[in-house]
Amino acid sequence: MYRNLEVKVGGPVSAGAGEVVPFYVEIKNRGNINIESADLILEYPEGFRLKNNPNIELTRDRKTLGKIGAGESINQIVELIIFGEGGSNKTLKAVVEYRLEGSGAILMSDSSYTINLSQSPVDIALNFPAEVKTRQQIDFEVEVKSNSETLLKDLHLQVDYPPGFQLTSSKPEPVKNNIWKIGDLMEGKSKKIVLTGTIEGQEMEEKVFHATVGTLTQDKITNTYNSANKSIVLRKPSFNALVIINGKDLEKTPVSVGERVYGELVW
Repeated sequence: MYRNLEVKVGGPVSAGAGEVVPFYVEIKNRGNINIESADLILEYPEGFRLKNNPNIELTRDRKTLGKIGAGESINQIVELIIFGEGGSNKTLKAVVEYRLEGSGAILMSDSSYTINLSQSPVDIALNFPAEVKTRQQIDFEVEVKSNSETLLKDLHLQVDYPPGFQLTSSKPEPVKNNIWKIGDLMEGKSKKIVLTGTIEGQEMEEKVFHATVGTLTQDKITNTYNSANKSIVLRKPSFNALVIINGKDLEKTPVSVGERVYGELVW
């Protein structure tokens, strides 16, 4: 097998999400046989978009390179915008399919390059008290702010609630269950969602809220830009009322129709 076609992919070690990042691909024929035809295939992970068309998610791209003579090399530069969570790694893969002069066999050489995202394109802030009394109504705010130099289009926010939380209202209203439309955000701009609800649980129980920002595909958040968690601790209410029927909690005491009962109100 011909092993003299070398493929190299390079770029910066790290970049901020939403920045324009240049990558280079070098294809070199180190052998003494001409390559009759070659195609470069770029395989993108989630979050890669072209600089000139940042609204379309990239998955796979094929470019015709043509002939590569013995000892010759071809260099390709592609400028990309990468979205994803800060601290995550993204790997770009380059595959060259080629055919040697005088041969019908299709051969392949490949290489890959991994870049680290130093920051997320959006920040998420969950604003609510650290403690709340059980069954107490609470208001909390979720703020989404853009860090990206590129316009972020059609963002959506998903908030996952802990067991015991019941949403009663929100401003604005969700577009689907626990998903809200954020829309387009320019760099430095933000949008806030205010949620109101009640939460129940045991004394000192910790409840965790989880928020995710990304794009919406078939009622699901995809292409995640960032996520955040925040917990709240439950306390006993300062005032509590309890109805006792025949010496037992009303919620746990069945009674028959016509039965005489003895009731107490305890607070």
